[in-house]
Amino acid sequence: MRYLVVLFIVLTWSCQFLQNNGQGKIVARVHDKNLYASELNEMIPMGLQTEDSAEIAKDFINKWIRKQLLLNKAELTLSDEEKELERQIEEYRASLLIFKYEQNYLKNRLDTFVADTEIVAYYSENTPNFILDNHLVKGVYIRVPRDAAEIYKVRRWYRSSEPDDIEKLKLYCREQGAEYDEFRNQWLRFDQVAMALPEEISNVEYFLRYRGSQEMRDTSHHHFLTITDHVLSSTVAPVEYVEDDIRTIIINKRKIKLIQNLESNIYNDALNHNYFNIY
Repeated sequence: MRYLVVLFIVLTWSCQFLQNNGQGKIVARVHDKNLYASELNEMIPMGLQTEDSAEIAKDFINKWIRKQLLLNKAELTLSDEEKELERQIEEYRASLLIFKYEQNYLKNRLDTFVADTEIVAYYSENTPNFILDNHLVKGVYIRVPRDAAEIYKVRRWYRSSEPDDIEKLKLYCREQGAEYDEFRNQWLRFDQVAMALPEEISNVEYFLRYRGSQEMRDTSHHHFLTITDHVLSSTVAPVEYVEDDIRTIIINKRKIKLIQNLESNIYNDALNHNYFNIY
């Protein structure tokens, strides 16, 4: 049906262009550029009414003509230096094809499993690369509405590491509509945590070393922060904080090695079969 629609359009709308030169029917021509019915056919969705298909075909033909006219004008008026774009496009095309080929090659050959022992080994050999530029912390942050009942209980529980106190605190926060954010088992940058506080902690290093807990208030909430562990800036990051980065580094090194081997194999094979010559 779609082919018949295109054929009908070709016969009724562009009959003056119809000819067969081995590539199919010509629907439109701009200077020495031809638009073929086969190309037009690809643009017509299946299942459309004849009149809808005709409108789509007519719109596509008009846009194609305008594009070719602009392209022809650009080729006539732009300098050779400005038309260097064509070479750049060809280089981009070549790079894109090579990239896609390499990705397909890696898809079936790249081992993405990285053992913990590999991560620890890489970490130990490259510790200077993992110096922190910010303090890291673990802990708990709580934000309680100022009108919540029995806030004194939060003061008693939020610094405790006893499982029973932690469960009581969680239950209290649920009942009072308070925000409870626990990161006891996850390293976070302190500046990210501090964004939730209504006031700035003036001496962060002192706070982390000697205090570790803070209560603040604003017009609507009480804020509670307790730090259960910390690593100071300018020291080496914990391995668990950088393990994902290390895993990515190791996999990227494997990719590079596989691609280098691929290039060498292709080159050597071409050399052995005299596929290229250097003059």
